Amino acid sequence: MNNNNLEKFYKLKEKTNELKKFGYKFNLCLSEKKIKGFEKKFKVKLPEDYRNYLKIIGNGGSGPSERYNYYFPSGFNHIYSLRNTGALYHYHYHYDERTSLRKLGRKFPYKKDNTENQNIFENLFTRISDKKDNSYQGALILSHQGCGTFLIMEVTGENSGRIWFSEFSRDIGISVVNDSFYDWFNNWVKETLEIEYIERGIEYSDFTIKDSKAYINLGNTYYQKDMLDQAIKRYEKSISIDPNYSNAYCYLGTAFSEKKMFDEAIEQYKIAVSINPNYSDCYCNLGKSFSEKEMFDEAIEQYRNAILIYPNDSDYYYYLGKAYSKKEMVDEAIEQYKIAISINPNDKYYYSNLGDIYEKKDLFDHAIEQYKIAISIDPNDSDYYYFLGIVYEKKELFNDAIEQYNKAISIAPNDSVYYYNLGIVYEKKDMFDEAIEQYKNAISIDPNDTTYYYFLGIVYEKKEMFDEAIEQYIKAISINPNDSNYYYYLGNAYLRKSMFDEAIEQYIKAISINPNDSNYYNKLGKAYSKKGMFDDAIEQYKKSISIKPDYLYSYYSLGNAYLRKEMFDDAIEQYKKSISIKPDYLYSYYSLGNAYLRKEMFDDEIEQYKIAISINSNDSNSYYFLGNAYLRKEMFDEAIEQYKNAISINPKSSSNFYYELAICYKEKGMFEESIKQYKKAVSINPNLNDHYKLGN
Repeated sequence: MNNNNLEKFYKLKEKTNELKKFGYKFNLCLSEKKIKGFEKKFKVKLPEDYRNYLKIIGNGGSGPSERYNYYFPSGFNHIYSLRNTGALYHYHYHYDERTSLRKLGRKFPYKKDNTENQNIFENLFTRISDKKDNSYQGALILSHQGCGTFLIMEVTGENSGRIWFSEFSRDIGISVVNDSFYDWFNNWVKETLEIEYIERGIEYSDFTIKDSKAYINLGNTYYQKDMLDQAIKRYEKSISIDPNYSNAYCYLGTAFSEKKMFDEAIEQYKIAVSINPNYSDCYCNLGKSFSEKEMFDEAIEQYRNAILIYPNDSDYYYYLGKAYSKKEMVDEAIEQYKIAISINPNDKYYYSNLGDIYEKKDLFDHAIEQYKIAISIDPNDSDYYYFLGIVYEKKELFNDAIEQYNKAISIAPNDSVYYYNLGIVYEKKDMFDEAIEQYKNAISIDPNDTTYYYFLGIVYEKKEMFDEAIEQYIKAISINPNDSNYYYYLGNAYLRKSMFDEAIEQYIKAISINPNDSNYYNKLGKAYSKKGMFDDAIEQYKKSISIKPDYLYSYYSLGNAYLRKEMFDDAIEQYKKSISIKPDYLYSYYSLGNAYLRKEMFDDEIEQYKIAISINSNDSNSYYFLGNAYLRKEMFDEAIEQYKNAISINPKSSSNFYYELAICYKEKGMFEESIKQYKKAVSINPNLNDHYKLGN
C-alpha cells in the first residue's frame, strides 16, 4: 500500500471536515472488508485513489460538477455511493437495478480523443429512456450531470481512475476531465473552500443574485438533492425576476411533479407553453403529469402537441405509446412504438418495449421477434435472452426457454435471477434435481433473496424431502419474518410429516400476519381435523368461506369434518355446495356418495358414482366405489362389471380391485375364479390380511 497516497487523503480529510461546517455532507466511510466484497462480487479492482476516498473521505456525498459551477453543497449532483446490490440509481432516470454493475468487469472501450468513441457508444449504449439503461461497461457512474450527461470513472481500462465527462446523449461524445480521481476531487475541495471563505457572509436562502437563470441553476441544485421545497422557492424567485422565462415555469412544474402535486405541475406547464408555444419538452412533461392523474386522453393530446412541434424525437412517440397502452389501445400503442423505431432503428429498448406489450397481450410470436431484433443489435446484453426465455416459457416451449436462460447465464453468470428462472422451467418439466441445482446457484449469488429458498423448499416438498423443505422455509423466515406465505408453506411441510402441532403453530403465525387469506384458515382446519379436533376445524373452514365464498376446498373440507362428526345432513349440504362451484370435482361426488352410504341411502350413493364416471370415464376409483355400492346391495354381477372396469383402466394400481372382485366371485360360488383374483391381489400387496375363506 502506498503510504504517501494515504497521507494525502488524510490531509484531504481535514479539508472536507471544513466543508462540513458549511453544510457539505459526505456519507459514512466503507471498510476494507466491504470494498473487497464489492470487488469480489463484480470481479474488479477499484482504483487506489477511489478506494482511499471510500475508506477515508466517505462513500459518496458532496462532490464536483462538470456542467454547473455553483458552490452549493454537492455542486449539481452528489457523488453516488458504492453499492453491492445493483445499479447506481438516480430518481430522475430509471436504471435497471441489476444491469449497470453487472457490466463493470468488462473492458472500458473509450480512448482519449478517439473519433470512434461515438460509434462505439452507439453500439454499446442507448439513450436513456424510461426503460432499462445498459450503463457504461468497465466504468462506475459517479454523478448525473443533467440531460443524460454523466461523470464516470474508468475502472477496467488502461487508465484506471481516469475521470470522464459523457455527453453522448447530446451527440458531443466523451472527454477526459482528469487523469486522477484524487486530483479531480482535491481541486474541487480547494476551489469550494476558497469560494466559501470569500462568500462567507452570504446566506444560501437569500442569494443577492439578479439573474433569473442563476436561480434556475440553484433550484436545479436543490432539485437534484431532492430538496424540492427549496428548489420550488428558487424557481419562483426566478419567475419573480423574469415572469416571461418559460423554462422557469417548466422546472417549477417538474418540481411539483416530483412532489406528486400534479395539479400544480400542470398549471405551471400550461403557463410555460403559453409563453413559448414551441416548447415541445414541456408539452411532453405536461402529458406525463396528466398520465400520473390517469387522464390519458389529455396526456395523449399533449404528446401529440410535442410531436407536432418536433416530430423527430422518438421519446415523444414512446410516451404516447405508453398512454395508449394504459387505455388498452394496443394497436395504437404498437403503432407509436413502431414510429419510434423508424426514427431510431438502432435503439434496442424500443424493440424491447414493443416486445413487452406484445408479451402482455399474449402475442408471443411477435414478442419473440422483437426481442430477437434487440439481441441482434446487442448480442452481449444478457437481459434480452432472459426476456426471450420468459416468452418461450409462457408458450410452454421449455427447452427453448432453457436455451435462452443458459445464454443469459453465459454472458452474465452473476445474475441470480437467470438461475432462478431456469430452475422454474426445470421444475415445470418435473426435472426436480436440476431445479434444485439452479435454485442453489441463485442462492449462492444472492443469499438474501428469500424467494430462492422458498422455491427450493417447494421442490423439496415435491420430492417428499420434507426435512429439507422445512430447512429452506425456516431460512426464508429468518431473512424475512414478515412474509405470511413462508409460515404457510412451512406449516404445509409439517402437515405432510404429520407434525400437526407444529403445522398449527405456523398457520396461526401466517394468519397473524395476513388474516385475509382463505387458504391459511383452510389448512389450519385440516391440521385440526388430523388431530380429531373437528369443532375447531369447522370454525376455521367457516372463516375461510367467509373470506372467499366460492372456495371449493373449504366447502369440501367442511363436509368432511361434518361427516366425521356424523352430521350427515350438514356434510351432504357442504358437498353439494362444492359441486355447485366445481361440477367436475370428482372427490365431491365420492364423499357425497359416502355420506349417502352412512345414511343408508344406497341408491343415492350409486347415483353419485355414476355421475363421477360420466364426468371422467377414465378414473378407476369411480368404478371401484360403484362396485362397492353394488356389492353392498348384493348385486354381484353389476359389482363384478365395475371392478373389471377399474382393473382395465389401472391394472396395477390397487390390490383392492382384485380383492373385492374375488369376494364377488366367491359369493357367486365361482371359487376358482375367486382364488385367481385373490392371488392377483396378493401379488400386488403381499401384506394383504388373509381373511379370505372359501365356503360358507
